[in-house]
Order: sequence, then C-alpha cells, then structure tokens
Amino acid sequence: MNDNTIFIFDAHAGMKLSRDIILSDGSLLAPKDTVLTPSLIAKISSLHVLEINIYNEDEDSASQAERNAALARTDADNINYYERVRNSDEFKHFESEYNVNVDSVKDNLNSFLTAENNIDTNTMVSETMNIMSEARNSLQMFDMLHAMRNKDDI
Repeated sequence: MNDNTIFIFDAHAGMKLSRDIILSDGSLLAPKDTVLTPSLIAKISSLHVLEINIYNEDEDSASQAERNAALARTDADNINYYERVRNSDEFKHFESEYNVNVDSVKDNLNSFLTAENNIDTNTMVSETMNIMSEARNSLQMFDMLHAMRNKDDI
C-alpha cells in the first residue's frame, strides 16, 4: 500500500497511520497502523506534530470496512460521553450558572441597543469570568459548552 504525507489539520477519523509517530524526544506517540480518532488527532496536534503519514485512500474494501467501524465506534463513544456529561451534577450546576450569567450579558446588550445606555464592560467581563470559573480547566469548559450546543442562548 502506498502512503501519503498530510498535514495534521487535514487528517480525519478513520485514516490509518502508515508510519510510527515519533516525538522529538524519541518517544512513540502512535504506532504504525493506528486508526485515527478525533481525540488522537487532537493529541497529535497539541504536541505540535504538523505532518503525519497515512495510507493512500485507494484501499481495499477490508480497510474501508475497518475505517467505517472505527467511525461508528467513535460516534457512539461521543454520544455516550456527552450524555454522561449532560447528566452530571457538575454540568447541571454549570448550565444554571451559565443561564444566569448569559441573561445578564443579554440584558446589558439589550439596554445598550434599546435605551442607548453605555455597555457596562466591567459587568460583562465579570459575568464571563463567572462562567469560566465554573469549569476546572479549559477541556472541561469545552465539554460543558459542547454539551450545550443545541441551546440557543440569545
């Protein structure tokens, strides 16, 4: 099978590595023949690996079936993961704090538009920081916001 070198931002779940990914310190990040998942792509990117080698897209049907199975597993894992996030007490608390703070920001913007009041930037920054303080780290913040993606807040 032929391989291609691609930029990590062109990679997508289901692609298969044709070479090991070795970091600058000599440690193995991912071995050859690993099927890429969204989390692995994010990890590779976060470690500043810009290019990877993948097998050519002209694969046999067995490889295509393996890719489709990996994508289906990834989709199911993501659905299950975000359902667990939505059902957690942390998420419920985050969502209620988010709603309170977003309502305050919305009211501030509406008063600017309708009553020609000045925007209270201190309040807006404070409300935003309140939302951010509800998460332990940026990854949890992303998970919480992603779990709320169907919500129209304004």
